[in-house]
Amino acid sequence: MALEIRNLTGSGLRQLKAHRTVFIFPVGPMEQHGANLPLDLKLRFAEHSSQLLAHQIEKAHPEWTAVLMPSVPFGIQPISSHFSITVRAHVLKDWLVDACKSLKKSGFSKFLCVSGSLSPRQLTAIEEAGKAISTSPFSFKKDRTLLLSVNSCEIQTGKILASPFWPDEPEHGAYLDISTSMAVAPKLDYSFVEAVTDLPRDPSFLSRMIQRFTKRTPETWGPIGTPDPNEMVNNLIAWSKQVAPKIIAVLEGTPPRSTFRSWYSVLPPNWALFRAWIWALLVACIFSAWIWLTWRDVLS
Repeated sequence: MALEIRNLTGSGLRQLKAHRTVFIFPVGPMEQHGANLPLDLKLRFAEHSSQLLAHQIEKAHPEWTAVLMPSVPFGIQPISSHFSITVRAHVLKDWLVDACKSLKKSGFSKFLCVSGSLSPRQLTAIEEAGKAISTSPFSFKKDRTLLLSVNSCEIQTGKILASPFWPDEPEHGAYLDISTSMAVAPKLDYSFVEAVTDLPRDPSFLSRMIQRFTKRTPETWGPIGTPDPNEMVNNLIAWSKQVAPKIIAVLEGTPPRSTFRSWYSVLPPNWALFRAWIWALLVACIFSAWIWLTWRDVLS
């Protein structure tokens, strides 16, 4: 069973074999998922996925120890326009970088991040954090420290081409989200499920774009069906069994290459400080124009 860092003591942490210990960071947004589902559904999903992943790693390689970090409610791009708590991209990135560097001082060098949101800027921020801690500021050589964006290996090219800069989910608060909630939070009251009989269907791409820019996305949309938590649990277990061998291979020394990097991170608008760079460039252009006009008048 995976350890939780909040339950460890200082001496317990020092007893771990640094070269055989991997820390897992669950992160996810706080946002509305219909009228009855918990706001932290995606965060619970990330936490549950992290536990399953830790189990698969330790099951396949008992010499490894997985340590779960506290779940952090950091979401960058919300799906719902009704209620959400968001953070700026560099906040998520800085949290991961600082936490990993703090653990690195104790000799640990292997880290994973599991996200409850697969939005472009969310995954890009995690990948940027991985790049930041694996590159020494005083050398062009790669550091042995590793932070993998676990969910980046799920992103297919077709999804990136269809929605390169914003989350484009086929459902929200409907069949899949209800099934997920029943799987990861079984103690909640789900008496409302039987009353869910008519929800807006998956809107067209154009409708989603109009709703996004007018901030009038419906509270709930997607397919209707009988929620099945057992199916969701089986899907999560299958996901962990599929992803774990890829992670273990990297932990054992195989270069990650592009396995845990999505093409989202190649697109500048998804970068954490993209807006800051745009403003800096704009200010530099204005300042340069002012200097040129001033000296032109002086010299003339």
